[in-house]
Formats: sequence, C-alpha cells, structure tokens
Amino acid sequence: MTTCIKFPFNLINSPYSLVAAGVSVPPSNVKFPFSLIAEQLDSRRGKVYKSTEIPPTHLNQLHPGWIFEQTLHTIGRNENKFVERQLSKEDKWWTDYGMFRGELVERVWEARERLRNPRVQGAATQPFYTKKEIKGLGANYCTEKVSEGGEEGGIAAVSTRV
Repeated sequence: MTTCIKFPFNLINSPYSLVAAGVSVPPSNVKFPFSLIAEQLDSRRGKVYKSTEIPPTHLNQLHPGWIFEQTLHTIGRNENKFVERQLSKEDKWWTDYGMFRGELVERVWEARERLRNPRVQGAATQPFYTKKEIKGLGANYCTEKVSEGGEEGGIAAVSTRV
C-alpha cells in the first residue's frame, strides 16, 4: 500500500477520515471529519498556470465530506458491525452511542463553517486554500470546487447528509 504517515499526525478531530493508499503524509493536525486525504490530482498537463493558481507540490489534497458523498453506506455498515461484534458486557458503553452523536455532529458543523468562511486576502475566491486560509487543513490543500461541493463533497455533502 506504500502509505507513509509521518508523526506527529493528529486525526483526533477528524473521526472516520481516510488516508488514501500511496500517500505520503507530512506531520499535521487535520480537523475535517469524514474526509479523504489523497495525492494531488495532476490537472496541469498541457496548461500554463500562474504560480498562485496551483498548490505547492508537497501538499496532499483534502476532500472534506468525501465519506458522505462517495461511501455513505460505510457509516451505517460500521455502526452495525461495532454493535454486533461487541460481546463484553463490561465494555458495552463503547458501542452504545451512534455514529452521529452530538459531539461528532458539532465537529462536522464547525468544519463546514471553516469551509464557508476562508480567510482570503484580496479576491473573494481562489483556486485552492491551505492552512493559512482554512484552519484545520493541516499539511493539505483544498480546492475551491471541492470545498463548495463539487462532485467530491465539501459543504454540499455535509449540509445534505447531516
């Protein structure tokens, strides 16, 4: 699978997020639940961009809300799996809460608000955002299309699914 995660790497505030196979993740603190961290998509072939239009090559792409948009069924499947496999009566508390408990929904709404209100200087929008503009991205970037809810999730996926 060749995924390389360099520590310290903190996903405490990103429950149910995934790191794609083959990704090298630098140390970071990510705060976007139900997201995917993947390699950059190479959309630069045959095009000329200004340096401000393409993200730095050392950053991975964060797809906020990707789980909601692409694999929503895994949430319900995992919730059932945890309950069925829990045989100990002493540790029953571990599976007695649902996947959409209050604290987790709060984290999702906070992440959505950070996507809605990036700290951008000058222009109203830009092609990509980093941790300078959106708190909680860690060593990743997010494109304008994805954050708004292009085919890969973001604000639209979170708003309609939670």
